[in-house]
Amino acid sequence: MIIDATVVNELEKCLAEGWIRFNASEDHSVFSEAFEFFKRVGLYEGLFRPHIPNPAYDNGAKNIGREFLARSASLGLYYAELFPGDFAESIEAAASSYKP
Repeated sequence: MIIDATVVNELEKCLAEGWIRFNASEDHSVFSEAFEFFKRVGLYEGLFRPHIPNPAYDNGAKNIGREFLARSASLGLYYAELFPGDFAESIEAAASSYKP
């Protein structure tokens, strides 16, 4: 399959819509509170941080990417890595910095 600009735009739109939907959902506040709790009790920082995502981050990313993965599969696209990819190489950004 050739991945042209139309496919790329469609997949980007899926991610942007997932981001907007997630931020408006009750899950966002639940995951946000869980994220802060894991940081506060020390489960997020330390030895595991570079290798294991905070469970709130991981579940939030899966929630955001749900439509992206479904649309990818309908196009015959599959990925070798689990969404959102290699956590050790990911870069977190504040929600306010994202521009769909």
